[in-house]
This record gives sequence, C-alpha cells and structure tokens, in this order.
Amino acid sequence: MKFLSNGYAAGPGVYILDAYGLVDKQTARAWHVLVKRGRPGHEHKLTMAMAIDRGATFLMTPFGEWKKAMSTGFGSIVTPDPKFLRHFPDKIEALKKLKEAGRSGAITDGSYEFLLELEKRYGVNVDNL
Repeated sequence: MKFLSNGYAAGPGVYILDAYGLVDKQTARAWHVLVKRGRPGHEHKLTMAMAIDRGATFLMTPFGEWKKAMSTGFGSIVTPDPKFLRHFPDKIEALKKLKEAGRSGAITDGSYEFLLELEKRYGVNVDNL
C-alpha cells in the first residue's frame, strides 16, 4: 500500500510517496517537474498522475465530489481495485453513485472524468464492482 499523506501515521511496512521527494528518491530525481528554485528539498512536486502511476492508494485530490465520496482518515481513496475496495463496501457504493451522477451531468468538478481515467488505468468498470 502506498500513501501520499502523513507518513508517520501510516506505521511500519508502508511505502510513502512524498510530494516533495524528501523521502522518495524517484520524485527527488524527477527534474522535469521542478516547480521553481527555492527552499532546498522542496523544489519538486509529485503530480497526481505520477502518484497514481506509481500505485498510490490514498491522495489529497482537488475534486470536491470525489472527496465527499472517497474520503478516509488517510486521504481520498484513488484506486478502483476491487481487492482493496472490498474492505470499504461503502466506498464501492459511493463510486457507483458518483459515476451515475457524472453520467447524468450532475457533477462538473472533474470527479467524473477522474473516475473514468482511473477505470481506464486499472482496467476496472465501477458498474461491475
């Protein structure tokens, strides 16, 4: 399981994706995402796409409807992996409602498009969870 959140709270055995690369070599060496010259160690920024590509399970997302549906104490769940989601049955139902609302045009904050992208990346259809 990979987190992008407060790493100390996750405990041992959890890999932390640090948004600034302070404890994450791959992000620290990603010079193409240099934000600006400034405080040493805080010049890089892990993008949401990079975190998802690296298998992040929880993120802080900019999508309000996604946050409402998928929020936990660790951040928002960003994986539609059925093996993981079976531990959060209420989130499966929330994803289905989110997708239905997106189809009807009731969501305009990017949450629906984010869900479609995650379905594509993971090869999962939320309707079948």
